Amino acid sequence: MKNLLHQRKHRKYLKRKHSMALTYCIAAFMVSFFIALQIQGSIVYAQAEATKPFLFDPSPSVSSLDNYSSDGQGKEAEGKPTVKEVKDYLRVIYGSRWRLAWAVAEAECNHTRKEWPMCSFGWSKELSIGLLQINIAKDEGRGAWVHWEKIPGNNLQEKQAWLMDWKHNILMSFVISKGGTDFGPWTGFTSNAYLKFL
Repeated sequence: MKNLLHQRKHRKYLKRKHSMALTYCIAAFMVSFFIALQIQGSIVYAQAEATKPFLFDPSPSVSSLDNYSSDGQGKEAEGKPTVKEVKDYLRVIYGSRWRLAWAVAEAECNHTRKEWPMCSFGWSKELSIGLLQINIAKDEGRGAWVHWEKIPGNNLQEKQAWLMDWKHNILMSFVISKGGTDFGPWTGFTSNAYLKFL
C-alpha cells in the first residue's frame, strides 16, 4: 500500500515537474519569438527608412544659388548653424550612429572652414555639396549621375541649392548611408580620415 501511494505521489510529482518544464519552454519560446519579432521589426523599419527615395518633400521650393558665393559661402550670416545645432540634428536623424556621421562630416567639410557647412567642391572628377559632401554627378555635375536622382530639384542649380541647406544635406546622407550603416561612398570614411574626429 505504501508503495502504491509512493508511486502515485511520484507520478504527480513528475507530472507537475513536466508541466512546469513545458510551461517554462513555452514561455521561453514566446519571449524569444517576441524578441525576434522586435529585432526583425527594427531592422525592417531601419531598412525602409534608409531606402526611402525621400525623407522629405520631393519637390521643395528651393532658393536660387544667387544666395551663395562661388566658394559656397552663404552671403547672409544668419542661417549658419552652430556646431551644437548640427550635432543635435545628427542625433535626431542618426540616433546612436550620430558620432560616426559627425566624424565623417568633419573629414569631408570641417567646421573650422570659412564656408562650413556649405562646402562646395567641384573637381574634375565630381561635384560634391554641403556638410557631408553629397556627390551630385561626375565631371563637376556635367558627367554621369552619382546621387542625382535622389536629390530634389529639376536641374543642377536647384539640386545644389537644396543640398546647401545643412539639414537637407544630413537627410540625404542618411539615405545614401542606408541609415548610417554604410559610409563607403565617402572618401573621408574610406581613407580613415574620420577617425581623428571620433
